[in-house]
Amino acid sequence: WLYIGSAGHVPGMAIDHTEVPTRPGLFPALQQGKVDDIMILRCIDKLQIWDPERFEVVATLQSCPRNAGHVRLVQERSTGRRLAVKRMPLSWTCQDADTFRFTYPMETEVPWMDMAATRWLNLVGFKHCVDFAGVFPD
Repeated sequence: WLYIGSAGHVPGMAIDHTEVPTRPGLFPALQQGKVDDIMILRCIDKLQIWDPERFEVVATLQSCPRNAGHVRLVQERSTGRRLAVKRMPLSWTCQDADTFRFTYPMETEVPWMDMAATRWLNLVGFKHCVDFAGVFPD
């Protein structure tokens, strides 16, 4: 299974790309106007191990039948922070973006790009995005 965690509330809005700031210190490929899919996918810098003792499941928020997954509300035991976590089987997500792209070349839903784009928006300081908490295979 692959778990994707995020925290925060995103108010309804239309994305104004002029709001995506540039940040000093980010490598040039992440600067506004210089981003491609490969650069965005590199934003997932490390996978974390899912520790079931770290989180308590509070509720199931939604089932995701298309990818055999579901979204759960979990609470981090040590901090009390609540996260929305999407859990999908590795048979769907594969181990990484390259394997996914090879396995499902015509797929329009690309979970690795969804994860990486959220992370990229956090890195550049886009304020209308949930906080990316990580990718956790188990």
